[in-house]
Amino acid sequence: MKKVLTVLLAATGMLAFSACGGNNVRTPEAPSAADSTQSAPTTQAAPVTQATTEAQASDEVTITDNGVTFVLPKGFRTYNDRIPEGSGITTMVASPTERIVFCAVREEKSLFEGTEITSAESYLQFQHDNAKGKNVTAIKNEPGIPYFEYEYTNGNQSFRYFTTAMESIGAYYALQCFTPADEYDSYKDRIVNWMRQISVE
Repeated sequence: MKKVLTVLLAATGMLAFSACGGNNVRTPEAPSAADSTQSAPTTQAAPVTQATTEAQASDEVTITDNGVTFVLPKGFRTYNDRIPEGSGITTMVASPTERIVFCAVREEKSLFEGTEITSAESYLQFQHDNAKGKNVTAIKNEPGIPYFEYEYTNGNQSFRYFTTAMESIGAYYALQCFTPADEYDSYKDRIVNWMRQISVE
């Protein structure tokens, strides 16, 4: 079975979450002795944990949830109660004053034994190769962060996505943010800076 990251978005003042968005994060198919196409098992969405938020002196908050730590402007918080059931998303972060949403998926490395996924780079390449949006870019490298972008249209709204990947000792993380496509360029520099400040455990 393949895991899909679905993200939700509707813009009405702040970003609200309404219907399916992009679907990048998938578990690769593991080779089997019989035909090399047996699917690797997928993880269930991790139980929602209480996020810890600490105010910093510089108008930022640190949000740690399900193994991912974000450093973002004050006002961002988790919206894990809005994660769609079965999506595989383990953390969703947004702000009522910013038109951008961050999502994370955590998958145990043991799920990928016997597959081509052996690093954060190969995990990101797999997400890229299976991106379902349009205008998928090549994987780019800003200093310190490999990523790709794509667009997804939901009804009459188009959104632009920024996707990267990280790894810890025991897990891979797919990290993605999205914003209305016509606002993406105004967010791009901040997206790169915010993504650089993400850490995983």
